[in-house]
Amino acid sequence: MTVVRALAVVGLLAAIVACDSGGIDVPAATVEAPPVSDSVRVTSSLAPPDDDLRQVFDAGALDGFWVPVEVDGERVATNLGAFWLIRGEGERISIEGYDGCNAFRAWPLAHGPPPRRVDGARTTIGAEQHAGACDWRTARAIPTTGSMFWISDDGAEIVVEPTEHGGRARMEHVDERPVNARQERAQEEAAAEQAALDARERAEREAAEAAELENRARIERELPDARSRWVESGTTDYTMRFEVGALRVDPSFPQRRPVGGVWEIVVIDGVALDNEWADSVLGDTVDDWFDYVESQLDSHYLHVEFDLERGFPTVIDSQPLGAEDVSDTNEIVAWLVRAEIGPPLPADRDPDAPEPGLVRLDDLEPLDRGFWDPDSVAGGPAAFLDSVYWTISHDAATGAVSISGFDGCNQWDLVAASDRSGLPRLEDGILDDVGVPPEAGDCPPGNGVLTSYPVEGSEFWYDPFGNRFVITPTTGGVSLGFRRLHDLPAAGDGN
Repeated sequence: MTVVRALAVVGLLAAIVACDSGGIDVPAATVEAPPVSDSVRVTSSLAPPDDDLRQVFDAGALDGFWVPVEVDGERVATNLGAFWLIRGEGERISIEGYDGCNAFRAWPLAHGPPPRRVDGARTTIGAEQHAGACDWRTARAIPTTGSMFWISDDGAEIVVEPTEHGGRARMEHVDERPVNARQERAQEEAAAEQAALDARERAEREAAEAAELENRARIERELPDARSRWVESGTTDYTMRFEVGALRVDPSFPQRRPVGGVWEIVVIDGVALDNEWADSVLGDTVDDWFDYVESQLDSHYLHVEFDLERGFPTVIDSQPLGAEDVSDTNEIVAWLVRAEIGPPLPADRDPDAPEPGLVRLDDLEPLDRGFWDPDSVAGGPAAFLDSVYWTISHDAATGAVSISGFDGCNQWDLVAASDRSGLPRLEDGILDDVGVPPEAGDCPPGNGVLTSYPVEGSEFWYDPFGNRFVITPTTGGVSLGFRRLHDLPAAGDGN
């Protein structure tokens, strides 16, 4: 006697992958509807969902694309793009598809016998779902453990029960994969976003190119005037102090080594004293810097800024420096920043200076009527509130020194010890007759406040470039360093 085994799904692993059908590469080739043959039997104890449907016993009868049209009596929207692609033969079957939001694929579990059908249900196939969030309705038609299949006499329709959501799905055969409206919309949106991004990048690139052309034209315009200002300043004896952000692989340096840090070059009568920069591409005088800038007017990139008063370059940024010297023109970059010109520094530095390069002041005129921001304590960097500052003035005729400021809590003024209505004096560069400033000591230490003040015996050491001074000692015996401010700090009124 022949035993007829129906198709049933048991142990289906239906994995929902991604939030669109992009995770499954389903071919769009046309699939012919399989003919109804002896693979369809009616000798099952299971009642068919409709009289004109017969239970499927051979998976080959299901080959092709199927579109869900009804789930639990409710019509499925045609624009979802939902489908199943079934491939199989005999008791073996594979199903993959898309439910309108997530792609899925059904395959046998890693362990156990191969998938097959018993009494019309799939066997030895597990079921698991990893669905992403969906922002619209899905077909809710996904195969699951125990799914059974019935097919119409003409092979154009199947019914599957149960599905992943426990209901019954009616499906129609189609010749090719349906249009995925959601995916098409996502692709259109992605294409529009990419087009907008490309347009922004193109606009930014064109703007950068235009800015570079304008910058190059500005340098060409300003260079002659800057040279003239430098010549008219009559500066022949000076010190160049500059920081090199990068000067990589300069072929003029020994062993083509990188160069960085802060440098000082002393120039007397227009000629630099011995230094490592004599044969470099930048040179070692202001005139050399002008020549270098002129040589780079056609370089790949050039940015230069000139001092408004005397014209010397304060910033030079260029690439490349010389294509003939290196195989890769991107290998060399000059980045000269914060260049300053000051008076010639003495060959012998004062060993008593609290910081190298500082000179002792017998007259505070260089510090007169400026605003100074504290930036160091005992030679080390320190941070204070933005509102903290000192201001200084000195009457050279009488020696009277006026020092006031804001310590982070209080506005204070330095007074004479002998007469609190008077001012201390500067004698031979040393503060004399110094009283305790009113309100001093009322500001708790810490939190960015400055609780140190000038004291009897304080001396002033000045950077010849005019941007810094150090006073030592102050309250507590420590030295304080200050940098020049151009304006009074906004919160420096003590309020």
